Amino acid sequence: MPTSFLFGINGEGRVHTLSTTGTGWRELPYGGQEFKKLSAVPHFLWALGGDHQIYVYVHGLDIPIRVREEAYENERWLPIEGFSSRLLPTDRFHFSNADGTKDRSIDKIRLPSMAWQWEGDWKKELTLEGQPLDHDGWTYAVDFPSTFYHKKQWSSCVRRRLWVRFRKYSAMNSWCAIAPLHKDATNEPFIDVSIGGQNIPGADPGTLMVWGVTSHNRVMIRSGVCTSFPEGSRWSAIPTPEGCEVVQLNVGPTGLVWAALLDGRALVRVGVSRECLQGTSWVDVKPPGDGLKITQVSVGTNAVWAITQDKHVWFRKEVNGMATMCESLCTGSGWVEMIGRMAQISVAANNQVLAVGADDRLAYYRFGVTEEDKTGKKWRALRAPMQVSRASSSASFGSDRLHRSFNNLQSRPSSMIEQHVTSLDGEQSHSAPTAAASLPAGDLGARYETQPRHPRAWSPVHSAGSVLATEARPDTDGSVWSVGESSSCIFAEDEELGWAEFEASWSWIEAGACTVDPSAPLPNWFGDTSGCGSTTSLDLDASWRQSILRELRRRTPPGDLFAHYERPGEAATSWVHKGEARVQRGGDPGNWIDCLLELEWVQEGGLVNTGSVVGAGSLTVLNSDGASTLHIISLNDISCVQMCSEPGSPRLAIHVPRYRTPVIRLVFSSDALLEEWQAHFATTCEASMFLR
Repeated sequence: MPTSFLFGINGEGRVHTLSTTGTGWRELPYGGQEFKKLSAVPHFLWALGGDHQIYVYVHGLDIPIRVREEAYENERWLPIEGFSSRLLPTDRFHFSNADGTKDRSIDKIRLPSMAWQWEGDWKKELTLEGQPLDHDGWTYAVDFPSTFYHKKQWSSCVRRRLWVRFRKYSAMNSWCAIAPLHKDATNEPFIDVSIGGQNIPGADPGTLMVWGVTSHNRVMIRSGVCTSFPEGSRWSAIPTPEGCEVVQLNVGPTGLVWAALLDGRALVRVGVSRECLQGTSWVDVKPPGDGLKITQVSVGTNAVWAITQDKHVWFRKEVNGMATMCESLCTGSGWVEMIGRMAQISVAANNQVLAVGADDRLAYYRFGVTEEDKTGKKWRALRAPMQVSRASSSASFGSDRLHRSFNNLQSRPSSMIEQHVTSLDGEQSHSAPTAAASLPAGDLGARYETQPRHPRAWSPVHSAGSVLATEARPDTDGSVWSVGESSSCIFAEDEELGWAEFEASWSWIEAGACTVDPSAPLPNWFGDTSGCGSTTSLDLDASWRQSILRELRRRTPPGDLFAHYERPGEAATSWVHKGEARVQRGGDPGNWIDCLLELEWVQEGGLVNTGSVVGAGSLTVLNSDGASTLHIISLNDISCVQMCSEPGSPRLAIHVPRYRTPVIRLVFSSDALLEEWQAHFATTCEASMFLR
């Protein structure tokens, strides 16, 4: 299954992500803004900042977001002047869209926000349905509207040509602020935001839905949001029933919207369809029981989970998100209480569930959720190390166990840019200031400005609540546009980054962009201890443990009284250690495959205390199903076992000079497995060296 990402906000408001193929939390670029809430779909994040404004983050796209802008220049033939831009009152605009219904004057076509940049100047389209046109690009017709031809005829009374220009989204891998509802952002700040709707039945590909809630308890929907327009165009208010004050809402992947009310009830938006993305009406849903109030809801494809004010978790029965036009299937039939106390919950598109513990603030995964059993079996705590920096106070929690990374992360720090918001309530709202548009060259160049002189000169002025990265060019920064196995380009870079083994305290977990296949092995997120309840690590220095160890040492006689006896049983013994890893194929840094490892050691008889033990061993590397052998190495041929780990990727390099592959590299799922295998290699290879 392709790599997907789980996102979380720690106690300091920093956003971290955990890959389904990784083993540790990694921090996203920090630009001075802390976050309170987060909502995600693949490649797109929407978040509520500490300043109660909305931010969008685009990451991990293998193809840059490019939009083609078009404007048709129209002219009519006049008896004396010839073809002229002076049209009849019944004609279309001088510059228009394809059907002439909208004014598309080139001097008025501007970038949506500072998150976009032009790619070159306006150019004339010199083909029509695959047929070449003359150097001016004109096409001719009898009148508007009519069929246009590539050659002028005696009856041609009108002509037009197409001007084309491309713009690209340049704020990749950085937080971009969405303009507030009013000039003064403090007039009506936001208190919640949610993105979803990526799987609305029958909708156009790339359709997305963003809903928000303001401090005045108004419900807002962001129009125009799609994969090619991440920030959308404007906010529009959605009326709610009288007396219903919404405090939180969540949008499912099929467009189903649930909202929690101040009085503890829930509202469900029904009638969502490809023709009406905002839905048609609200339906009231009662809380689970008397005296209980719903404080948070989360929606999957066919599942709705909720949390009440006493931190208990509830599942809504018989919800079908694919039937957004049916009231009974949108609202379900009843609540079922789940075991466990959670502070916040998030449901993925495939109905998998993650949550934040109410008592310990750890991240939990609901184990056993399937299509047949949507409630699952039990909660399991995520045990993944966390990337921290010395600039973060979280580093002090685990300073004694902080492991420095071996290599710096390959990413770019974000910068900040000042924004001047000019949008009004009900008017178009931009995510950044509108840039001066560059206009046609060629025969129009005398009238309009061309490409800006310094397209990359974005002043890095620090402005609280306005985070926007400088332009990333694919020819100079390929990591921004590439999506590798680890997608490291979306992570933060800091001169003091490291890895901490302590258990982080989370305030928010977001699973909207995470896909965990319940039928496949779970990601490497879990330690040896699972289940709910207390998750504190074992105290090795406890007084009761030290007392037992002292008593055992006292009872054990000094030395080995039986060292001079031969080993009982057979003359030769052997053991085999097996495990899973990933092996590099053909020395290609990007070619890693799953494999099985078998380390076998055969030890013949002898006296234990004389050093006369004779033994030999081998390492066998099999493919993932164990059907074929990739490598067989004698331990006598190994000259060195070297640890060459990278952040989130525990690695060993086995040097075998006399083998056809002189270096075999292995990647393990956790640092514990790496240390275990390194210890076995150290023991067996040392014994083999002694026998040479």
